[in-house]
Amino acid sequence: SRESVEKILEILVNKIARKQVAVKKGRKFSRKGLGKSARTNQYYK
Repeated sequence: SRESVEKILEILVNKIARKQVAVKKGRKFSRKGLGKSARTNQYYK
């Protein structure tokens, strides 16, 4: 039973993490202008 519970927790954590990452990306693109987003893209490369 422990293994199944751990698997479920891992799936939930992964889903939550993906949602948070998607929200963060969406906020960055929506708030910043094209020039600023281009600069941030250079830093990430």
